[in-house]
Amino acid sequence: MGKSAPPSRRALCIAVTYAGDRTRWLPDTATDVNNIASLLLANEYAVTVMCDAPSLVREPFCIRPTAFKIREELRLLTQWLNREPGRQGWFHYSGHGWQAPNDDGNESDGLDELLVPCDWRRSGYISDDELSALVATLRPEAELMVVMDCCHSGTMLDLPFTTKPSGAVVASNAPCFPAPRDSASDADGQSALVFLLSGCRDDDLSLNVFDVRGDARWSGAATTALLQCFRPGDTPHLLLCKMRSFLKSHGFTQQPQLSCSHPFDRPWSFLSSGGSVNAWVERLKFIGASTCKCLDTDVRSDGGLAGKGCGRGGGGG
Repeated sequence: MGKSAPPSRRALCIAVTYAGDRTRWLPDTATDVNNIASLLLANEYAVTVMCDAPSLVREPFCIRPTAFKIREELRLLTQWLNREPGRQGWFHYSGHGWQAPNDDGNESDGLDELLVPCDWRRSGYISDDELSALVATLRPEAELMVVMDCCHSGTMLDLPFTTKPSGAVVASNAPCFPAPRDSASDADGQSALVFLLSGCRDDDLSLNVFDVRGDARWSGAATTALLQCFRPGDTPHLLLCKMRSFLKSHGFTQQPQLSCSHPFDRPWSFLSSGGSVNAWVERLKFIGASTCKCLDTDVRSDGGLAGKGCGRGGGGG
């Protein structure tokens, strides 16, 4: 047999469970990554998994999602995308999200959005400005899909265009996405094709759903909606509408957001599998009262979370 061609698709899937911290424990993030990684593998992605609770993920080798390691893996992903034209990447993050005052005046709400690594107490957060600057180094021919299932994630990449439920693609109020001419833009200013599908608005929380296979497992509502709703041939606008309708029909108020590096509403090519996406999703039951997943929480006697919110919030409260 001859050697198979190297993959033209690569994915980085991060589940931060905050193992060892009972008030911030998010075991459901591992369920998200298990489901997403299975789907991506079926679509011929080479998948790298990061998780701080290896026993919860199916990948036999995974990397601990410290701030340093997350930055390193993101850098490696962008470098790989830049080596050859036509490559596609996928970055999925399930964990806590947070906000902090913005110091440089480039946020309309005065707040930066933040990812929360497993060692956030020692190493701090990863800001939207940092993520935006990183994806701006992509070559014009590169394509990157980013999914953020965390609180306060609406503009986590500060991309310049937003897709509305009406189908309109409008310029963001205060786009911060840099586009250096020698990397993420060509001579005409065309950036790489980058999408951000986020679980909620910047001022909102991303919630969870309950798994009733008998092991009382949780999963992210936005990730579950994506897996349940997406079909090959969907446009970004159609997927956004289906996800919002799906969540609303199950009693969730969070509204997924979709932003992009430039206007685009043709069918997506990131997932080309002809089979039903539902086949990769563990069967879930939606419950009316979602568990609280903010870092500002107390712990119930049954091990669930209860406190000041019902989502994947972050930070020290």
